[in-house]
Amino acid sequence: MLQGTGPVWPRYHRAMSKQIAVRLPDEVVEFMDQMVAAGSARSRADLAARALRREQRREAALRDVAILAAIEPDPDLETLASSQDTTGTRAPDS
Repeated sequence: MLQGTGPVWPRYHRAMSKQIAVRLPDEVVEFMDQMVAAGSARSRADLAARALRREQRREAALRDVAILAAIEPDPDLETLASSQDTTGTRAPDS
């Protein structure tokens, strides 16, 4: 069967990963090894992938902030947002 054909190919292609070489400072590698030894990550690769996914989410959030900052405020949404407790420590009612 040719590569890229057959029922397994779409699932195989989605699950593929690429191996890359990355140079990191010794202290970063030591930290990664400590995290793996403590069971906080399955491997260095797992830890690196989690950190990069977190960075992707942060970048997406920054793009969202820029988009929201560029539009006119919506009075209804402003009222809703100001009524929400974002710190997790709601002040007692007076």
